[in-house]
Amino acid sequence: MAILEDKAAKAISPKNPLDVRDVGISIDATTVSGETVTFITGAVGFARSVSLDKCPILGKRGNRVGSFWRSGQNVVDGSDYKLYSITRGLFPVVVSVTATAGSAAALIENTEIDMEVLFETPSGTKDFVLVVRDKNGATLHGWIAGISTSGPRYTFTVYSTPTGTTQDWNGSTSTFDNSGSMTYEIFYYDTSFSWGTGTILTQEAFFNPHIPVEDQLRDMANGDFAIDYRIGLILYKKATTGTSDTASYRIPTSASSSASSSSRYAIQIDEDTSTNVTYIGWALPGSSTSSAIWRITKINDASSPDMTMTWADSDDNFDNVWVNRTSLTYG
Repeated sequence: MAILEDKAAKAISPKNPLDVRDVGISIDATTVSGETVTFITGAVGFARSVSLDKCPILGKRGNRVGSFWRSGQNVVDGSDYKLYSITRGLFPVVVSVTATAGSAAALIENTEIDMEVLFETPSGTKDFVLVVRDKNGATLHGWIAGISTSGPRYTFTVYSTPTGTTQDWNGSTSTFDNSGSMTYEIFYYDTSFSWGTGTILTQEAFFNPHIPVEDQLRDMANGDFAIDYRIGLILYKKATTGTSDTASYRIPTSASSSASSSSRYAIQIDEDTSTNVTYIGWALPGSSTSSAIWRITKINDASSPDMTMTWADSDDNFDNVWVNRTSLTYG
């Protein structure tokens, strides 16, 4: 049996997230944008698996393989977090939870750290997920946006999705008991993966590499999906009858080779002899020319022997559509 080892020949746990950077190798993090993912045709509740074109899928920071946010290694704070003072007994407490849709929030008292500067994400995709647990073990969770402070008390505004469109909790608010003692945990949202619409598959679940795929599919609710970030495998159970969505994510690529190397990228060249303009595009092998995953440059040789080279969007990012090359803005 193959065993992963570090440079000191010590065994590495195969669970995610695995580091993807090495000081002896130059690594780029490349974005795959708008990849079409096709699901089985059928009714709500149909369950299958599908593989992405590229892997592994990186985490949000790009330094390691991504993982489901609720994995234990993503815990960064909580009622009994290991860095709080056991001897002084200064553990944070959940004061109250507002479960009303449109006003979802939690009030936490913490005298040890400044929770606002550590966990607030005012705009964009949220970095952290708050989980609150009542005395009966029922849980609610939501992505943390704004945090307001009043002395050692912090009011967390939470949203039902990482994009922060609806202020609400995930979970059963009707059965959650916010009248008794409560605890909390905060998780880092360590994934670069996102759906284009997110209507067919709506809720990520934990992928367990030690359980057969069919057994995991049986336990899924409609709309659930689980990702094996190492190999790009997605298990899913549909929430609608839809048959496709687009996916965006980041993958590691070697930075030691030239950006125009044919061994690393597929290349498209369009030479217009009537205008003396040449377009060159690079993307990973197998990329669709209609997906926003191309790096495109425009070479203008109209004033020979002088020549100018400009880039789509004035940068060399892999986020343009090759078939739209003539209408892009270059600089």
